[in-house]
Order: sequence, then structure tokens, then C-alpha cells
Amino acid sequence: MKCFSAVRLLLYSILLMMMLTGKCFAHTIMSLEDGDCAHSFQILYVASGSMQKIACYLIDQASGGLTHYSSCDTSTAGVIQSAGDMEIFDNRYLYLIDGASSDIATYAIDSSGKLSLISKHISTGYNPWALYINGDAAYVPNELSNTISMFSINNGTGILAPLTPPSVNTNSLTGPVTVSQSPMYPQYMYVAGYLTNQIAVYKENPETKVLSDTGIRVNTPTSPRFISFYQNYAYLVSENSDQISQYVIDAKTGNLIPMVPSSVNVGIGCVMVAIYNNNLYAVGKSTNKIYMFTISNSGGLIAKNPSSVNTQQAPNSAITDSENGMFYVGNTLSNTISEFKINESGLLEFSSVFQANIMTPLLLTIVNKCKE
Repeated sequence: MKCFSAVRLLLYSILLMMMLTGKCFAHTIMSLEDGDCAHSFQILYVASGSMQKIACYLIDQASGGLTHYSSCDTSTAGVIQSAGDMEIFDNRYLYLIDGASSDIATYAIDSSGKLSLISKHISTGYNPWALYINGDAAYVPNELSNTISMFSINNGTGILAPLTPPSVNTNSLTGPVTVSQSPMYPQYMYVAGYLTNQIAVYKENPETKVLSDTGIRVNTPTSPRFISFYQNYAYLVSENSDQISQYVIDAKTGNLIPMVPSSVNVGIGCVMVAIYNNNLYAVGKSTNKIYMFTISNSGGLIAKNPSSVNTQQAPNSAITDSENGMFYVGNTLSNTISEFKINESGLLEFSSVFQANIMTPLLLTIVNKCKE
């Protein structure tokens, strides 16, 4: 039973203020996996940070351009108060986290891409920032309760069920905001501690999917936010820093060993990183830029020329589409989606700006569906 006490209402007010003033909820940049059918279509889902709505856009398979798919738009009123993260499972289910009420809403995606609510699940902690899916398990870091909620995913129904135990404490790490995983060393999970300026290394039990704390802590610049991986390397953006930290992953322990140099400079306020082939893109929310790097053979980042491209106001989310070689950016203060083409050298070439039909386009994700 959910009781909206004065404390809960105060928490919701604080969370809403955080979103509007720039400390926005985390989300994941993901690349679309290749479909299993010969003829397919793609939909870009965009969750509003202020309207309780998910808007849908068809992606043109030739140009990568967007067209509003209005009949697919879904109201989340009465389900979600404040969108925190949005993720896709198996192109069949969409999960939307509520940063205010700590709920996780589950939607089924039908053959046309339209969404229908299946259920809501209560996260075991306050202020869940993100949802990370690993196979048939899902992990949610809860910033204000310093826990990670753990769920199994029913492959047939999409329903989430708490693991045993349902959560683990982050112990000395406070303010956990993201959970991420190295594809090369999938047994290790990395949790960013926004308030303690550290990364904690966890290990996943391959059978139970339960996480255990290895005790390893990696000191970071101020407000670590988002970690991404390429081969045996890791890259971290810290929101209140002007650096991207770069690491080599220790295969035996999962520890992150700083490279030399340990970081490269970007504008302050980067909130996320996307990797496409050997290219890295950092989203600068405070500077309205995307910073572009080549990942060298030794893992070090080399700034491209030019080193950045402009977006519109307050880019907060981005997603790469490997089907079309496109890069989409949600600009929360201009209510637009910037479209870029990724050229052969990995540079972002401006394509167009799409005026979203929602306010505050906060979260982006893509689904690939087969044509019937």
C-alpha cells in the first residue's frame, strides 16, 4: 500500500526541483541490436520529464529522420509521477522508473510498437535513478536509501520479481545513481556513488544474480555519473567535473586502474557517455555540446577534429542507432531532438532538429519491431 505522507510529498517536491534545476535523473545510452527479421521498423520512445507522457517517433530507415507516431503516444498519468529511467527488454517490454514514488512500471510493446501497462512494482529504496538490465535480471540503484534493488525478469510476461535478498546495501558508498557492466568481464558490476565520489565494484552471482560487494572503491572526480566500456577499458563522466576519467579493467579483481594520463578534458556538466565502434561521445548538458573522441588501440581517448558539435539547450539524453548510423539527442530546455549522422571517421554531422511534441524530452530508447 502506498501512503503519500507529508515526508513523501516533501521528497517528491525536492526531486521535481532537482530535475528542473539540472540534477536530472540518470538514464542509459544504448545501441540498437540487429533484428531477427528481414523487414523491420524502428520506434524512438521519448519520456517527458514534466508531462507524464511517452511520445513515439518512427525512424526512417533510409535517412534516420523522425516522424511523430501519434497513435502510439502513451499517457503515464496515474502511473508515473516523475520519469527517472526507461529501458527496453527483448524488444517486447518497456520499463519506466518513477523517481518520486519509487515505482517501476512495466509496459508490453505490441507488434505495432504501442504500449500497454502490465503492472507496477515497488522499488525497495528511495529515489531510484536508473535501471540496468543484464540478461534476465534487473538492478536499480536507490540514491537516498543507499541500496541496489535486484529483480528477476520473467521472459514470458516481462514481470519483475524481487530476488532473495531483494536488495543489497552500498555500505560506505553513498548516493548510488548508476549500475553498469563490462561486456568483457560481465561478472563485475560498477556502481557510481554520486555523493561520495567513488565507484564501487560488485560481483554478480551467475546463478542467483545477487550482487556482492568486493570492497573495492575507486576514487573519482566530483559527482560520478555514468560509466561506459570498450573492450577492457572503462570511461567515466562526473557531472560536476570537466574531465572524462579513463581506466584499464583488472581482469582478476574488476578494479579500475587509471590510465596515463588518467583523464581528458571536456566542458563541465557532462552527464553521459555513448560508445559507437571505437568512437566515444560525451553529452555536455551545461555547455550544450557533444564532445567527440577516438578510442586509441591502447584505450586512451584522442579528441577528434573538430572536438565537439553543438546541440540545443540542456541535452540530457542521447542514443546511438547502429541500424542507420544515427545519433539522437534529447534537449530538455528547448523541447527538441537533435539528429546527427555518424560519418565514416566517427564525426557527428548535423542532420536536423526535430521539434518534439512533448515538454522536457528527458529519456530516449529505441525498439526494433518486425513488420507483419
